[in-house]
Amino acid sequence: EALLELRPLLLASRPLDDVEEIVVAIHPDAVKLDGREPETTLAARFSVPHIAAATLHHGHAGATAFCSATLAAPAIARLRHKVRVVLFDMTQAGGHKWPAAVEIRFRGGEVHRARRIEARGGHGEPHPLEDILRKVDDLSSAPYPRFGTVMRELVALAPKWMDAPWPDLVFEATAG
Repeated sequence: EALLELRPLLLASRPLDDVEEIVVAIHPDAVKLDGREPETTLAARFSVPHIAAATLHHGHAGATAFCSATLAAPAIARLRHKVRVVLFDMTQAGGHKWPAAVEIRFRGGEVHRARRIEARGGHGEPHPLEDILRKVDDLSSAPYPRFGTVMRELVALAPKWMDAPWPDLVFEATAG
């Protein structure tokens, strides 16, 4: 999220090829996830360098940021090797569990920084419903093309959830 905050500013001023180093400061439990050469798409999901590189390159950390083509993309591989994972100073976290900070250094000395004390999706900053539904679409559209539509219908029926059996709601959502 800190990278996404910086990305528009970065792309407006410099190409990603000018990045010299990306320093990602994260929680002690995640600092070991520093593999720069993930061998599988699953390993990429647990590689902070890949997550940072793919997010900067694609502008998101959605499903396509972890596909085989992204894993093999030379531009993303170059960025992965510029990522250094360090420990976030948890005394600065204010009790939040998953803070993060990023510093992007360009050739010539230009530096951009951003930090997030709490990740979106946590108690203090829940994901907006539309973001969740877009993710459902992203993950399900190929194998289950109607699933996103059905989920939206089910969400629209939410006020009835307390009074109606689940099978009735699914039938109502899929009948159209």
